[in-house]
Amino acid sequence: MSGTNIRRRIGALGAVAVASGFAVTAGAGVASAAPDTVTWTDGDHTFTRTISDATPYPGDTVTVSTKFETNAFALIEYITLVNDVHPECFTFESVEVDGTPYDLDSQDAVGAQITGAWEWSKSRNPSHTFEFTYEVGENCDVNVPLTTGMRYYGGGSHAYNTMGPTVTVTKDPTTTALADVLADVQVGQLVPLTATVTGGSTGDDVEFYDGGTKIGTAQLGSLRMATLDWTPATGGEHRLSAKYVGAQRTQSSESSVQTVQVSSAPNAEPPGTGSATNIFGS
Repeated sequence: MSGTNIRRRIGALGAVAVASGFAVTAGAGVASAAPDTVTWTDGDHTFTRTISDATPYPGDTVTVSTKFETNAFALIEYITLVNDVHPECFTFESVEVDGTPYDLDSQDAVGAQITGAWEWSKSRNPSHTFEFTYEVGENCDVNVPLTTGMRYYGGGSHAYNTMGPTVTVTKDPTTTALADVLADVQVGQLVPLTATVTGGSTGDDVEFYDGGTKIGTAQLGSLRMATLDWTPATGGEHRLSAKYVGAQRTQSSESSVQTVQVSSAPNAEPPGTGSATNIFGS
């Protein structure tokens, strides 16, 4: 029986749904990095899928395992193909069957596939476990549930392409604050701009802007502060802000805008009008 009509688990974790005759049980997930599991039945067969980390960071390695179990005594079935359905931003690394490494047979953008002839019956070889390992890509959407699933061939084609568990790639939040800029700024004056990034790391980049124009980049120091010396070339209104560009494990963030009025430089003193000391000497 095909599993294409199975509904993905929804609602509270631990809920049990029944769709198209299949019982589906969701494992308890947590907000921090931790495994997540979903189990469902199809006739005499039970499938359990576990992802080693349901909330990974970009660059992390995750393993998705599917355990095949059967209660069919009379029938000897052979699993001849398993295709693990993964997010497009995942990169395949390795696969094992029952703890033994295998070569990948084929893959496309969202599926990694192996073929073989794994005997499967209640009396002989009642279970098999297929483990696919991936690297989480930098191009994964962040804080969005990404679908996983699988399909296999054994006595017919069976598809569970969206059974899960879902995986949500995470990045730690950050905040960026631009310190108050000096008052009475003049054209040609050296003005330090300092940004503090909560959640950033030493060496991360912070960009400084005057309106939509980037005026420079500085790196965070040990106190999570970055300073750029700015010399305004024109008078008038300047809208200053700082942007933390983010890193592998941290989200980008921007400061609020500070509006600064820059005045023209004062005229040079006319000749012969220095101080009394300069005129008469000492």
